[in-house]
Amino acid sequence: MDNRVVGVETPIYARAAAFRNGETTVVYVCLDLMAVSLRIRRQVVAAVQERHPELHESSIIITATHTHSGPSGYSEYFFINLNGPGYSPVVFQAALDGCVEATLHA
Repeated sequence: MDNRVVGVETPIYARAAAFRNGETTVVYVCLDLMAVSLRIRRQVVAAVQERHPELHESSIIITATHTHSGPSGYSEYFFINLNGPGYSPVVFQAALDGCVEATLHA
């Protein structure tokens, strides 16, 4: 609990690629986090569908690199937040914004 971030050695990212085959588009997104929470997935899909309603939930694939160097606090699941002081709205919003931005850019 006494560990505090004082800087960033290596930034973490959300990366995305879109693949189109005729009328079908699939977006693959990878976050530099330990895991992807269901809450992040649901909110990313909702935000992307506002701009691109043709993308269905099954067209957006979100994965994580499973890094142990990323932040905790972004999940609604207790065990994912266990290595920090708990849920952090700031960390959640940063992860969500990065994922949405990468997805829309792809």
